[in-house]
Amino acid sequence: MSIDKALLLAFFEEQQKCEADKKEIVVEIKEAFATFAYNNELIKKSVRRVYKLYKEFQKDNEFVLVDSETDLLLDTVIPVYSEDADAAAVAQG
Repeated sequence: MSIDKALLLAFFEEQQKCEADKKEIVVEIKEAFATFAYNNELIKKSVRRVYKLYKEFQKDNEFVLVDSETDLLLDTVIPVYSEDADAAAVAQG
C-alpha cells in the first residue's frame, strides 16, 4: 500500500470540515422545529414525529396500512389513546 501523507491529511481535513458543517445543520434543523412549534403553539416532539411519518409516507407505499394498524395496536395497549384529549388528560392525572 502506498498513499501520499499530504493527500490523506487533506482528505481527513475535508471530512472534519464536513462533520462541522453537519453539526451546524443539525442545530439549525432543531432550532427550526422548535421555532415552528412555538410559533404555532404545538409540542416540538409532535412536529418532529409527524415530520418523520411524513418522510416515511413519501417513500413507502404501505404507509397508510402500517399507520392504520399502528393506531389499532396503540388503542389495544393504551386505552386512553382512543379517548378524547380531555379524558386522556384526566386519566393521566
